[in-house]
Amino acid sequence: MIRIFLFLILGTCASALAAGTLCDGGDIRRARETAHETYGQFLSETLTQRMGWFCQGDNLQSDPKSKLAATASDTVSKLHTVLQKQQTYRDQIENYDGEDWDRRFGSNGLWRRLVADIASTRLLIARCNFWQAVNAQGENRRQLIESITQKCAPLRDVFTGGEAQVMSLRAQSLNENNRRTIEAAQSMLRDERLPAPVRIDAAALLNRCTEPPNPQTIEKLADKLQQGPSRDNYEPWLKLALVGLKVGSDSIISNVLERWPALRTHAGMVLLDAAPNRKIDKMTTLEAKLIATETLRRDPADYTALLKKIRNTDHLASAPVCYASAKSLAETNAFKAIELYMRAADKQRDEQDKMLTLSGAEIAAEGARCAYGLYYQDSHYLRIARDTMAYYFTLAGDTYDEQLRYLYALLLKENGRTDHAKTIFSELTDQAETYAPHAQFENLLIKYDTAANPDKKRNIRKQLQNLLDQLNPNTQPQRDLRLRALATYGNWLLETDNEDAPTRILNLIDPESAARTEHLCTTRTRALLRADKHTHAVTTLLQFDKPDSDWAATGIHVLTEILNGGENVHASGAYTLTPPPAKYLSLADKCLRILPTPTAKLTWAELTILSQTTDTPNRTDLNEIREILEELTQTEYSESVPYLRCRARFFTLQNKFTQARRLWTTIAAHRKSAQNSNTPSWQWWRAKYHELQNWSQTPKTNPADLNHAVDVLLNSFSEIPEPWPEKFVSLKETGK
Repeated sequence: MIRIFLFLILGTCASALAAGTLCDGGDIRRARETAHETYGQFLSETLTQRMGWFCQGDNLQSDPKSKLAATASDTVSKLHTVLQKQQTYRDQIENYDGEDWDRRFGSNGLWRRLVADIASTRLLIARCNFWQAVNAQGENRRQLIESITQKCAPLRDVFTGGEAQVMSLRAQSLNENNRRTIEAAQSMLRDERLPAPVRIDAAALLNRCTEPPNPQTIEKLADKLQQGPSRDNYEPWLKLALVGLKVGSDSIISNVLERWPALRTHAGMVLLDAAPNRKIDKMTTLEAKLIATETLRRDPADYTALLKKIRNTDHLASAPVCYASAKSLAETNAFKAIELYMRAADKQRDEQDKMLTLSGAEIAAEGARCAYGLYYQDSHYLRIARDTMAYYFTLAGDTYDEQLRYLYALLLKENGRTDHAKTIFSELTDQAETYAPHAQFENLLIKYDTAANPDKKRNIRKQLQNLLDQLNPNTQPQRDLRLRALATYGNWLLETDNEDAPTRILNLIDPESAARTEHLCTTRTRALLRADKHTHAVTTLLQFDKPDSDWAATGIHVLTEILNGGENVHASGAYTLTPPPAKYLSLADKCLRILPTPTAKLTWAELTILSQTTDTPNRTDLNEIREILEELTQTEYSESVPYLRCRARFFTLQNKFTQARRLWTTIAAHRKSAQNSNTPSWQWWRAKYHELQNWSQTPKTNPADLNHAVDVLLNSFSEIPEPWPEKFVSLKETGK
């Protein structure tokens, strides 16, 4: 196949010659430009990976090495195509026997230029072969090294500046036994006749294999490079800069980044990847800054340990390092992050570090937000949040962030410094673009809490209603504020004696809004309770899908109201507890998981008892109920009516009717002593009913005695609330 391919190429060339079409200077120039453009693209695409290898050698991770090898392989293929074209041109010229050969190819140097181009392309291929060898292993690597050495051997006479020799040495350095290679590289480094880029390549080789050159040698190389034709080529400068960092000198890399700012990202990537194998005490200040800014470009949280080591070395704890450290800890250790934000802000305030685009005030703003978030999670951090924000405003002056100003006023309000908070809220109401309505709302809250008479409160409610009318529900952050204001307005209405308050609230807060927003959910629930719509209140709570402790407290209150009973509760249809609706138990279960207070436990226990049957009680539930009652026996709750009622029901469920009857008698006595009139309460009648019902279940009870007791009770009072008259009549007739 190869012979056929060569035959076709030669045939094509012969045809071209026969037709009188010979290559010219333009063809040769275009081939040369294609070779250099192809290799230049390779250099550009692999800069970070190649510099990483110069920095780490075989410690470079497999991914960048694989990318290097793949890109090099593709480039080699393209360069071979160029080389074949150049060799075809050379054959055309050498086979041409026209009398004008010297004029066309000799005296003008075209043939010599082409021969040099072919040698240059071969060297470029050898350089790409090296990066293939970097990723190769075993026999494959050995063959590539041998191939590179063979390619470079004849090129030494062409490239008298040592370019081919240093390429050969670099390939040989991949062998484990490379003593002679090192000696040869040291010799090239000392040879001042060689071009600076070649000597820098030798220095980079030594930096990887043994020890880097001393600082004086590096400075001399920098001077030589600056004076030579490669002064504007950033590649040798960057290599030399990385060697300089190895010996603790960052002057060269500082100059390089000043001349070529775009290299900052490449340098940061290389240095960060090499940092795990770097001795921190040998690191330079600029090196640490580059590493820190690169972590910011990635994810600082992935480099928390490294950043800690760097910042704990005094001369490395710059503003970029402290800032990156703060970002790395913001989610896991906010307390420490706040300290580091402030350190970074201090340093940036004293002297603006060009490695960070943020000012000291902007860094302090991030610290302030972090501090507020910490306080929001735990109110014990109120002072830290307040002080951090105060420091931010000191740096920001008149150009402060209005959201932070608003949050700062909230902190002052929480800290009892209401007058100072009111001043800031008033300032924001007049001046802020976004948070003016928020500040106005907070001032209304303060005024309402301190209002001395109903007329003032009525006026403030009117102001809040006007604010609600102005807020846009379709834009943030006004949407969230409107929801808060709407809930507040509803709660204020519920504090009044207005009979139409529940209706007004239920018209303002629809079920869909309540299902999405906790504040509205709890406010609508309170309105439903006030309107004696207890079952609707339970439904409203269950429709909310992000419950928290406030939601749970409201749910427990609703269920407690239902279990306590009363004429209104019974009239609303909520007191249907034999057995209770499944949604009651569902709400009780959710509330207990979120807020396991004694009241929540008793509520769940009583509803669970009412859901059981004496024939097939759930043993697991019984054990949990028993544990709850035993747990509360030694507490203040053991004397409360809800506890006594729950325990009485539990005795009934266990067929311990005598013990249950005693407890209902005690509850009736509690209810009688608590009432303000001679007319017994609904709860008293309930207690008397269950007292007699349990008495009816004891074996020694005479039906005639039970009937007499019921008759005396019914004839003693003219007004008996529903459903007890019917219940007592049924008890006489059935004994149950």
